[in-house]
Amino acid sequence: SSPLRVAVEKREAGLALDIGESGGDLTLSAELKSKVPTIESGSIPDGTVSFQVSYQGGAVENYPAEIAIEASTRTGKAMVTLPGAADGVYEVTAVYSGNTVFQSAACDPARHLKGGSGEYLYFTAPQKTYYCELVAPEFWLVSKSGSETVYTNITNDPNYKIELTGIK
Repeated sequence: SSPLRVAVEKREAGLALDIGESGGDLTLSAELKSKVPTIESGSIPDGTVSFQVSYQGGAVENYPAEIAIEASTRTGKAMVTLPGAADGVYEVTAVYSGNTVFQSAACDPARHLKGGSGEYLYFTAPQKTYYCELVAPEFWLVSKSGSETVYTNITNDPNYKIELTGIK
């Protein structure tokens, strides 16, 4: 008889990012679980999460963290603390490495205003551009409402005048 061929696909992992503050520290945590309902003996995502962090729109730095399994909630959790992080705007993305059972995954970037008070101006633009390519940055007014970071896009707001000058 002929062998039976079976195609096995990796499961999707759900990934949730949380950014918090404690004292002067910035805490990044990620929770992972299977997107497929699991039976009692089902798998829980394990491996590594890399927190990709940009401060004030600068270079991205990676902070890897091992995933700790929490069997009672059937989740995996990873956490990194950035001690004494400066006040300002942070953009964070959590990226899961995947394993033999689960596909790799990434969450949408989240922005967080650490400390400070008042309003800050923040802009976003493509990380890479090509010669003669038009670059259209977006400008944001960043403030705090309680512990929540609030972003207001002011790129086309008539109440703000944004002038760009060339690089010398």
